[in-house]
Amino acid sequence: MPTAQSEPDQQSTTTEDPSATELGAIEQEESDDTDSDSDSDSGESESDLSVDPPALFFGCDTPEVDTNHSFDGVVRAVDCETDAQTPNPALERSRQASDLAKCEVPDKSSERQRYGNTAMIVGFPRKSHNIDQIGNHKVSVVPVQFEDLSGNQKDLEVHREQVEKFADYYDKVSFGKLNFEIDMHDSWLTLPGVQADYSVTADQYQDSYGDRIVSMREKWMRDGVALADPFMDFSGTRIIIFVLPENQKALELTLQAFYGGDLQYEGQSDEGPIKNLFAIGMPQTDSRMYWAYYAHETGHTLSLPDLYAFNFGAQSEDGNAVGPMSTFDMMSNNWGPTLTMGAWIRWLAGWFDDNQVFCQDFENFESGSFELQPIDNDSNGLKTVMIRTSETEAVIIESRREQQWDEGPTSRKRDGVLVTKIDTTVNHGKGALALQVPEGRGLIYSYADSGGVGSIDATLFLGNSVEVDGLIIEVNETGATDVVSITKK
Repeated sequence: MPTAQSEPDQQSTTTEDPSATELGAIEQEESDDTDSDSDSDSGESESDLSVDPPALFFGCDTPEVDTNHSFDGVVRAVDCETDAQTPNPALERSRQASDLAKCEVPDKSSERQRYGNTAMIVGFPRKSHNIDQIGNHKVSVVPVQFEDLSGNQKDLEVHREQVEKFADYYDKVSFGKLNFEIDMHDSWLTLPGVQADYSVTADQYQDSYGDRIVSMREKWMRDGVALADPFMDFSGTRIIIFVLPENQKALELTLQAFYGGDLQYEGQSDEGPIKNLFAIGMPQTDSRMYWAYYAHETGHTLSLPDLYAFNFGAQSEDGNAVGPMSTFDMMSNNWGPTLTMGAWIRWLAGWFDDNQVFCQDFENFESGSFELQPIDNDSNGLKTVMIRTSETEAVIIESRREQQWDEGPTSRKRDGVLVTKIDTTVNHGKGALALQVPEGRGLIYSYADSGGVGSIDATLFLGNSVEVDGLIIEVNETGATDVVSITKK
């Protein structure tokens, strides 16, 4: 389902310092002679001189700060592109053997216990009751118009580009292990009715099992498949996507239904049943982002979980709607600036080769350093380090670099190290995976001059560190790869 606005994980995403600003940084007075390399305040008033700066924010690592990075023109530490510090030397490179079985953390969520094979998974064993996470699968795309609204050729071209981008995305994040074949009809087909006959409002969408949305899932599937069946071969189709004219008013948000979940009616084609349905409306959304909706929803057909706190419209006290993974994963925020899938999701899906993962449990782990290849690079080296810290928890470390599917540029760089923690007692959509954020960090605004919803400032840059469950993770070197030291206390 589309990413909802949700509350942050309070333990890992907020600071309890009442003097911290909403952005988690000291506001500095703007002046022509501001020394952005300084770790002190501007000194322009007695009140400024009496305030000690937060521990980590020593100013930008470049001699000048571009105030255009700040939406209100005020220079803050988080307006710097990075928070790089002078690093400590790396520990000796780890030579310890990896034990991958130890990171198959058992799924103890109440949903897994209740629904078993049809639940979205947050832990192991791996399973796929709907679409296999590895292999080749067919997606049929049907352009539909209405009796009171026609589509045009330009819309068709936009939709084709978006579905092809979605397929390319999965080829890359799965390291070539998952492939979607796109079969798109080349002209608009007219549904038997006007837009109002197929409409779902935002309120109706949020009532997941309300009469209207349940009946519309069936109507779209029944009418759409019957309409396209004479023109398309649905053999082997695992997902059907209905694409709509740009100015449609039928769907205020989206419409989707999954086999084993909220699909009450399977599409009946001449070639066999169709068990997954997607359609995106959202007229306020840039059509260049449709592919990300398809990618997120497809994740659910693979049994992958929502990583946001599953609570429509919920906001934190400061008005920022950020979940425990904020904008750092496709399964958390598919409209955010970072649209990759992180290490835990790829581990659940079975997309890593054995040599791309180091795993050990806390008791047996030996302190050392690791050189991490960025998770989205084509290289076959080490991509992630996972340390099992309890029966149901693990700490995950990975290297990130901006990729072609990311939106940007962002005011804060995201090239660095990301640390997360999985808790498999927490349900799908409730925040099972959470960012681990350096002390003193707060919120940043993802885009320059936006003034919009805040994002957690979670990237570890050179010299940054974070402590999680008795482990200290520090970035010692950065470049094409990242070297991190992990110390067991």
